[in-house]
Amino acid sequence: MYMMSCRVALISALVLMAIGLRNAELLLSEKGFFAMAYTLSLFSVVTIQKNIRDVAATTSDEGLSEVKDELVE
Repeated sequence: MYMMSCRVALISALVLMAIGLRNAELLLSEKGFFAMAYTLSLFSVVTIQKNIRDVAATTSDEGLSEVKDELVE
């Protein structure tokens, strides 16, 4: 359910951005700039989310190894 709502939000955001750029009275180069800026912002959101997930996994793995070392001693 969560994944579906995320996909719906992403698709609706992309569609609304495309509609907004199509209806905007801007030069084609300006529309391209806004489209690329939006694309890069989506990429950065995914990258930050993955980095946070990896850091959380690394810290939880380190905590487990410390507990294992204490049990061995």
